[in-house]
Amino acid sequence: MKDWIDATRAACMLVIYLFHAYVYCQLFDERLMGLIYVTINVFVVVSGYLFYQNHAAENTRRLSLRTDVRRILERLVWPSTVFATALFVPKMWFNHTEPQWDVFCYNVLGGMTFWFTSALAVAQLFFALLFAMKKPGRGWHVLVVVPFFLLGFWRPGLSDFPWRWTDGLEFTLYFALGGCYFMHEAQANRLIRRHRVVLTVLYGFIAAVYALYPTPWVFMVFNVASFPVAIACIRRFSRPHRAITFVGRNSLVFYLLCGLTPAAFATLLRHTCGIHAWTPWVVFPLSFATSAALTYGLKRCKIRWMRL
Repeated sequence: MKDWIDATRAACMLVIYLFHAYVYCQLFDERLMGLIYVTINVFVVVSGYLFYQNHAAENTRRLSLRTDVRRILERLVWPSTVFATALFVPKMWFNHTEPQWDVFCYNVLGGMTFWFTSALAVAQLFFALLFAMKKPGRGWHVLVVVPFFLLGFWRPGLSDFPWRWTDGLEFTLYFALGGCYFMHEAQANRLIRRHRVVLTVLYGFIAAVYALYPTPWVFMVFNVASFPVAIACIRRFSRPHRAITFVGRNSLVFYLLCGLTPAAFATLLRHTCGIHAWTPWVVFPLSFATSAALTYGLKRCKIRWMRL
């Protein structure tokens, strides 16, 4: 796997853990929302890049749909369901609520506990079906997904539907952009290098407009404009390192633990020394290091029916 992909995933996990540290310390800042959404969608772009890369290596179209569905079950659905089941009772205790069967069905079986993996599973299933069709060609996928993206982005009263399928539909555009980058990687990199200054000025202008007018549509433009900037910076400055490779290649497990470990350390610090402005910066490294140790242990287990 390319070093910049591992570095991008690792950077995304760092931002997500910092975000959760602030959330569980009850010091949430609305300014972090833009950063976290951009981070999540950059991760989706990388997932789309890898999805198209895997399909480029496929030899038979007939087997690709079955292979894609199996990968979605092994790498997204089963791990998310198992982790959500294991965390259900501790989460009820943390929130001081009584366990209820309907809540279990909605949050765990309905894929609402880990909304990102649920939405990513929906997006990958969408593209698995799209790839199983002979038409349209892969070069048209960005245009094909636009109506589905708008449906997910608009969310006409359907945002609470199980398995976060509206978020999954919104992810389809970012997923397709990752595939488009894979198909035209050399040309895109050459364009970014040649017009680096112009693109930086344009991105700064879009960011300023979003800061002044934080509407959903302006944010969508800001979000899309962030992808080439983020990937170009990471490609420029990332270097191969064992720690970065470990986090990048095990980013799913890190994500599944990003609610448990920050919540545990935030609760511990709240009962011992109270919450201060610096508390999230203590919770952040402790929770990330603990998740790394747990991830290493889970990887050693080698669970056959799910790919961690």
